[in-house]
Amino acid sequence: MIKNEKAFAMIFTLALLAVVPVMALTLANYSLNSFQIARSTNNKTKAYYIARSGAEAAISAWKEADIENGSLETVIFDDQDNFVLKSEYQDNPSQYGEIIAEIDVEFEKEAINPNQDQYGHTIFTSTAKITNSSGEETVKARVSPYLNVNSQTNAEDLGWYNYDTGQILPGSNVKETTVTEDFWDWLSGIFGLGYEAETVEIKYHDQVYGSVEITTDDSDLYLQNNNSNNKVAYSANSIYFNNELDLKQSGDNQGALITIGENLVFRERIEIRKGLTSYGSLIIGLPEGLGYQLDGYSGDFGRVYFNQGVYSPLWFWDNEIIAPGSAYYFKKITETNESGEIVQTGIDLLRWDDGDYDGQVLIPIPADDPNYSPPVPEEEYIINWF
Repeated sequence: MIKNEKAFAMIFTLALLAVVPVMALTLANYSLNSFQIARSTNNKTKAYYIARSGAEAAISAWKEADIENGSLETVIFDDQDNFVLKSEYQDNPSQYGEIIAEIDVEFEKEAINPNQDQYGHTIFTSTAKITNSSGEETVKARVSPYLNVNSQTNAEDLGWYNYDTGQILPGSNVKETTVTEDFWDWLSGIFGLGYEAETVEIKYHDQVYGSVEITTDDSDLYLQNNNSNNKVAYSANSIYFNNELDLKQSGDNQGALITIGENLVFRERIEIRKGLTSYGSLIIGLPEGLGYQLDGYSGDFGRVYFNQGVYSPLWFWDNEIIAPGSAYYFKKITETNESGEIVQTGIDLLRWDDGDYDGQVLIPIPADDPNYSPPVPEEEYIINWF
């Protein structure tokens, strides 16, 4: 059964009946409706899929109850494809097969902004240990509330953009930074620190402690061609853009849309451009306290998906910067400013295209990686695995 420091035994009567069957179904989904992937692969891979099935089952049960913190009683997976509570297995061992693995799942709600009680996220930690081997894997899922901004009312409440026109609106939180005055020196980038340059204002919107899906009334999202309001920052656990994104500037205007999220999904075409005296780019960054670690790499990473690619239109041709269907892990980039503070600067895609970053800051996600496809909003939650 599910245990918790609060008294809620009655709440999880349904969950007790639902969790074990769901574990079997979720594991089957990973192996194209068979358990062969758990049987024929090495023990670490086997443990991963079994642990993930345990986490998905716990999430399914958790959605049915109003519980913030808790855990599942240990579950046994045997060689006859049975998931059974450990206590039941111990009471009736002759009815079941040989134990393949034991699964333990815990979940805990992380601290949230007190001004956004409707948001926050819950961390599920599932560990599967293969019997009589060193095979053990822990899988974590961050479950975030989901805000679908698909109406004018929701868009106005969020305040990120104009639903009817698609115009990107500046935020009310103003932060100053320096940018190079010499826009011929492209390697310095639009938001490079440490240069003798003018001070500009970046206008941040309040961070959303959940996941946001953005939709306009069939209009492209576009950045204002105005130096006072064309440096705008969005921040949320995950951000989904459902419309084309036009960030190009003209004249002497230099701007960018800064998107800060653990998962960034751009479902339509993106246009950015570096002109003779103009600059309009997309910058991606990672929210504080979020991110993933990758084997073989240092630092924290987010995920970004470009379904229809990134382009820099130049007069008579399209310059493709990122191909359609590309998916990357992106690295959290930090620099030391003139005051000695370590600050995150994000990855400017125009600078990246110019080769202006040391090392790999965008790492392609392999096609066989479980994270190759972006998490899909389901019901009222986004589930991110790490």
